[in-house]
Amino acid sequence: MNKGFTLIEIMISVVILGLLIVIIFSVYNTVAELSIRIENEKNLSNELLFVSQNIQGFADSLSLDFSKYSDLDTTKGFTGSLYFTGNDFVNIYLTGDTSSDIDNIRNSKSWIEMNKNGEIMKLTDPNKIYIRNLNFKIIPFDEIRGLDFDKIYNQGFWIFVEAYTNNYSKYSSVYDISSNVQAFFNVRQY
Repeated sequence: MNKGFTLIEIMISVVILGLLIVIIFSVYNTVAELSIRIENEKNLSNELLFVSQNIQGFADSLSLDFSKYSDLDTTKGFTGSLYFTGNDFVNIYLTGDTSSDIDNIRNSKSWIEMNKNGEIMKLTDPNKIYIRNLNFKIIPFDEIRGLDFDKIYNQGFWIFVEAYTNNYSKYSSVYDISSNVQAFFNVRQY
């Protein structure tokens, strides 16, 4: 008797091997996509955490420079720049290409920048994330008849940030991450 494999046995082996290869390939692709997405989430989180830690440091050691805000009453306290004064002068603001259409912000560059005593420094890396919107709400921003804000409220501000991974497109793949962040900071009063 001939000791070999029949054609059907070989075909079944090839089909089983093919199925295993397809399963392994799809699992590999899923793991690769997830690792890229996790890397993008990490970059976005680290950049926003760095900004938050810098702003908290200034809020703890400096005070708001209310002389720079002439229109807080008309804007209900909202402004695009944050000014600190004390031992240092610090201005935090958004710069770069902020007018890009959200449907396709690929290759757009926008970042949060800081001017500390005339020295300019980027607080976010425009090669990692895109900042579409940055606003601050200064508190207190208006006068209430007969009340002294310094005795009633602590000075502080809200920060509102709309951030995306650098190559974000709402029609794109799983790699794209976006985040809307808001946080409140108390400011040291002198």
